[in-house]
Amino acid sequence: MCDRCPMSTVPIFAVGFLLLTISATSEDSTTRMKLYWGYKLVRAFPRSQADVKNLFRIKHVDNLTVDMWRLPSRPGSSVDMAVSPRDFLKLKRLLSSCTIAYKVQISDIQAVINRQNDERNDSFSWHRTYHTFEQIVSHMKHINQTTKIVDMKSIGKSFENRDLFIMQIHADKQTKKPLVFINCGIHAREWISPATCMYVIDQIVSLYGKDTYVTDMLNKVDLTILPVLNVDGYVYSWSKERLWRKNRSFNKGSNCIGTDLNRNWQFKWGGVGASEDPCAGDYRGASPMSEKEVQSINRFLKSEVRRIAGYLDVHSYSQLWMIPWACDTTKVKDYDELIRVSEAVTKSIKSAGFNTKYEFGAPSRLLYLCTGTLQDYVYGSLGVKYSFTVELRDKGHFGFLLPSEYIEPTAKELFEGLKTMIKEISVLTMKQQQ
Repeated sequence: MCDRCPMSTVPIFAVGFLLLTISATSEDSTTRMKLYWGYKLVRAFPRSQADVKNLFRIKHVDNLTVDMWRLPSRPGSSVDMAVSPRDFLKLKRLLSSCTIAYKVQISDIQAVINRQNDERNDSFSWHRTYHTFEQIVSHMKHINQTTKIVDMKSIGKSFENRDLFIMQIHADKQTKKPLVFINCGIHAREWISPATCMYVIDQIVSLYGKDTYVTDMLNKVDLTILPVLNVDGYVYSWSKERLWRKNRSFNKGSNCIGTDLNRNWQFKWGGVGASEDPCAGDYRGASPMSEKEVQSINRFLKSEVRRIAGYLDVHSYSQLWMIPWACDTTKVKDYDELIRVSEAVTKSIKSAGFNTKYEFGAPSRLLYLCTGTLQDYVYGSLGVKYSFTVELRDKGHFGFLLPSEYIEPTAKELFEGLKTMIKEISVLTMKQQQ
């Protein structure tokens, strides 16, 4: 496998290094919850381009299955791989034969899952624990019934016929102001994303009229927040497979389920970093915009495109604030302006009280190349200048399994960053309107 060690070679496919390999087989409703006892999260440290190339190849070694939580990108950037106890022994041998340094980041993934799920809300704060989709919807309905400045509505249905609920927040319902659209939970296993967006909703509606900054912000812009984009996948991650990523649509000619909803958009669709294999975690779908969830969101975005001033896609993990492009390493035409806003946002996040550092830049440079993403579509096809993606906490100690004690700190940081983002956008928007 390795360039510098005597092992059988494995071909490198053009997009092989960006494929995710979570098992995606068809399952019936009686399938038990998948358990991860003894599964480990291994962090590898590539020191050279040869190391990066060999980590790409690991995904194609026969009889070895790894779920790459953080993909190979460049020397000096660590790679996180979840493996079963059986595959851990094989992976250790491969890494050692290639002299790639590594450490075990999580020794038992199921134990961390249990810690995350067993946390109970021991205070009056709803945000001290993670919530099911049904609980999230119930909380949204409560806010809608008790708050005058919000409207809760469905913008469409998922593959399994669940509603895609948005929360529209507007201080003056009679006047349409510049709009900021935020979506969360496009990847099912990233539980901190919906949790953070629910916190943001609560903060805005509770502080309007009481906090000068929030009141001024909402007097200048409207917000629309979609707390759970991948509703079917999120439900599945609670009921069957905690580390599930994709949606739950059927794939013609395959027993494997699901499409990556962040590879299905009609902007550079089907290129690098988007698999054509239905069993891969980053499967692009049969065609661009093939998924019901994508079609519903696209209809809404197009209906409001003239007034969308800002866009934010909320993910985890890695602590990054990103601008386009994901599909290309070239700089976008608005690069300097987007970097200016990103620097202001990351400074506000760091000053939120926890001294948390977020890096900023394009995902193609900070992470890896990928195509068919929602952020690139919003910027490249819809023409929304201020289009951002955020990767929330942490940097890999817990990864997708961030314990519930970190929900509020993470959400507070994002709320500070969002306020700064809107402040920077609204100033320019008001100038353009004058």
